[in-house]
Amino acid sequence: MAIHNEMNESLSLPPPPPSKIFSQVFLCYGTYTNLELLEHYGFLLSRNPGDKIPILVGEDTVQINDSLHIQQDGRPSFSTLCALRLLFTPQKLRKAAGRLAYSGIQLSRENETSAMSWVVKKCHGLLQELPTTLEEDGLLLKYIENMLKYFKEEDKKPSNGSFLKWATEEKQGLGWVSEMMEFLEMYGLKDCFISGERKLSRRLERSLRRWRMAVQWRLMYKKTLCDCVIYCTGMIQQLSSQSLESR
Repeated sequence: MAIHNEMNESLSLPPPPPSKIFSQVFLCYGTYTNLELLEHYGFLLSRNPGDKIPILVGEDTVQINDSLHIQQDGRPSFSTLCALRLLFTPQKLRKAAGRLAYSGIQLSRENETSAMSWVVKKCHGLLQELPTTLEEDGLLLKYIENMLKYFKEEDKKPSNGSFLKWATEEKQGLGWVSEMMEFLEMYGLKDCFISGERKLSRRLERSLRRWRMAVQWRLMYKKTLCDCVIYCTGMIQQLSSQSLESR
């Protein structure tokens, strides 16, 4: 249990007995999404079973819970499929179909196709609302990595100057380039690239690393949505093939 010290406004976590001096102590963060880990603890997990993308339930869906979700592996959660299977079941048949739906059983090929199509449409809608694409975030992350290498002098022949000219003259309309240019201007880094200066304050380096983690989270978020589209589209094609074979 955490102990609050009112003198210096700190929290201490004494290790549980018996604990030896210099022995390793493990801390369990609990079940958090990557966004929550990033916001509260400042790190991400590439494989996080607790990560998910909420799908807000509107008035046109069955109210099983307030927020359904897509898992990190790109598959709709069990509760999401249950809700959607009932959504595409006629109102008068939902009570009878409820036991099957809550057991995870497909109600029919047509019903399952409708559920998967709904998820695909939802994922496409979420992706279209974002100011940058998966590919653009990938390029932005690569450029941030190049900047960190540049200021650490790991990049002996940096291309930042030529890239800066290319971005300024030709690609200002792209969302990720605009974001990158705003960051450079905010911290005065454009002049560093032009002059060749490689001094970087700790504060600025922290800002670069935090920006990198934010972009990494965006990439993971979009990749999950894209993986979900691929998975659901594959299921739709499989259901369509089964329908043709049964004729």
